[in-house]
Amino acid sequence: MVHRLFDYFIETYNPLKCTVYGSDQSLRISPQPNYAIGWLNYTREAKVAEIFARTGKTVPYRAGTLLKLGDDASVLSDPKIDAELKEIGEALWLPGVTR
Repeated sequence: MVHRLFDYFIETYNPLKCTVYGSDQSLRISPQPNYAIGWLNYTREAKVAEIFARTGKTVPYRAGTLLKLGDDASVLSDPKIDAELKEIGEALWLPGVTR
């Protein structure tokens, strides 16, 4: 169901970014509050897509890039994913990426 809503939102509204994350992840997903990342992420921003691509888990999607870290929020209990989210979040802080 989440994937269908995600697809609908992107297809209907063509947003610059879209993120799905777990409810208990909301306070620790990214050190940068204006660009939260979760287990399912979409962006049309080229610099953000470059950072997402470093994970090796991206695919072209609609007019942008999709970064999918797992099939649902349960993947967030994996310490490797937490570390990956932290690394991505720190890269998003780099000058000129999202500010």
